Amino acid sequence: MNHTLHLITREAQAIATFAAVAVKDDISPILQAVHITVAGEVLSVQATDRYMAVRMTSRLAPGELRVDGEWVVDVHDLAAHVAKQRAVKIDALAPVEITVGEPGEQMVIRSMAGTDTYPVDQRRLSYPPVGRLFPEHGFDGPFADEYLPVGYDMHLLTRLAKLRTPTDLRVKAKPAETAMYGMRFLPARQGFSKPKPAPMYLFRQEPDGSRYGVEALIQPNTRGYDC
Repeated sequence: MNHTLHLITREAQAIATFAAVAVKDDISPILQAVHITVAGEVLSVQATDRYMAVRMTSRLAPGELRVDGEWVVDVHDLAAHVAKQRAVKIDALAPVEITVGEPGEQMVIRSMAGTDTYPVDQRRLSYPPVGRLFPEHGFDGPFADEYLPVGYDMHLLTRLAKLRTPTDLRVKAKPAETAMYGMRFLPARQGFSKPKPAPMYLFRQEPDGSRYGVEALIQPNTRGYDC
């Protein structure tokens, strides 16, 4: 049974920016996709490339066709369609429909820029439970009071800075503003001869000050540190 996700252009454009943090090769097809959830008025998008996990939450624009559900969508296919939208300057509130068929069928994206179809790869339908990795209370933690010495990959932060939320696009937030993330550390992992550093937690709340925004977990690099 087909399952249709109803968005507006601004929301589709925000999700398409997740192409920056998803896998781009065919070695792990599932990680070329994003996991999208709609629950009431809340849109949630999750992505991972093994080294970094990212979650965005945002308030959906009102719409009569909204339905709760979950979708696994190849974000690079969506980004290709969004590029067509930008080329013809589609209005930010114009509707976008994404219908995901059964394995072996097609994903269909419809908007005022036209209709595009893409094959549905069965390997992309079992998305890892990325959401379980994040702090139970989101921006409120729990977090570690102390942290172990670690490094981090600057390339991951550069990719993270490319993400946009629907609110970013609505208020026309500047790139310098959307790249400002706070950073905390999750509690160290126990059960080893000595505590092991847990992923770093980066977060950016929506520019309107709401409880929504972008969260990221980055695997620590302990090379060169006595951990």
